[in-house]
Amino acid sequence: MAKKRKHSPSCSLSGSKTLLTTRDARVFYKTSSKTGTTTEYACLFVRNKRFELASGDSEPGGSGDTASLETLSGSYVAYVLGHYDDSTRYDPSFAGFPATVVSINLSTGAQLRFPAVAAKPPASGVSDLVLRGNGSFAWIGSGAGATEVHRLKVGDAADTTLDSGTGIQAGSLGLGGGTLYWTKGGMPFSAPLG
Repeated sequence: MAKKRKHSPSCSLSGSKTLLTTRDARVFYKTSSKTGTTTEYACLFVRNKRFELASGDSEPGGSGDTASLETLSGSYVAYVLGHYDDSTRYDPSFAGFPATVVSINLSTGAQLRFPAVAAKPPASGVSDLVLRGNGSFAWIGSGAGATEVHRLKVGDAADTTLDSGTGIQAGSLGLGGGTLYWTKGGMPFSAPLG
């Protein structure tokens, strides 16, 4: 009787480490033993196709892209894409790199990318990111003295700035059903995510 050949589980990559997993998808990374480059991926189990989120060399003198605040919902992944360059640590005038909010439909490969804040300053960051299973997402971004709450409803071509001001509290963005919640000046605010 012939032995059954074992198949690799879907979304596997030898030597990779899982960062986040749901019943639908997995976010994971692998560091190359030859180059020292670390690459992060997302994969939908039913498609079994990897999508690269970010890749870079974190060794001294290295540079590349980073992924943070990764979140999975349904067939979507959303994350914050950043950049780093080790050589900038010796530059006292260096303010940072801009952050980009990215969403990928892991079924189709379609990607959406938005700046952290509307003004697109040379340095920005994202403190909060939430994602709904239908592909809608929202974030709190800051840069150039501005803090903003943004929303991208599935089907829209552009994001919407829901709120702005220095009183928006980082870490306060939440999602309940289809409703976004955040805090500004100690007061609760909400809006539909869609």
